[in-house]
Amino acid sequence: MRISTLAILVLCIAAGGPAAAQQRLEYAQGRQLYEANCGACHNERIHWRVGRQATDWQSLKFQVRRWQRSFPLDWSEEQVTAVAHYLNGRFYFYPVSTDRAQSGPGPVLVVGPATSLAKATLPPPACRGARSC
Repeated sequence: MRISTLAILVLCIAAGGPAAAQQRLEYAQGRQLYEANCGACHNERIHWRVGRQATDWQSLKFQVRRWQRSFPLDWSEEQVTAVAHYLNGRFYFYPVSTDRAQSGPGPVLVVGPATSLAKATLPPPACRGARSC
């Protein structure tokens, strides 16, 4: 019985292997783009401020797209989506819509490193939404 449970677990993990690898790659690309182009001015507090403009997945992508155009970074839609996935996995945790007609092939959900990073970077509950933390 123990072997059967282990075999099922291994098969379930293996089935998501390529998709999980793609998700980790997109997360890493988004992180790299964000840190290289946005991180100098945008610290963690900007994502927790009162009145933030990203209120769901679509508005998060819109804000990433808007800001990259302001500095003309000329990112592709895939790069915009990668940065949005990185930010979503680290700060926002919005349900991800499958808007791939505009952003690339197949649905991508953030898994792996995002989970541990996101939990590690959440501000204390008293600071969420506060201007002075």
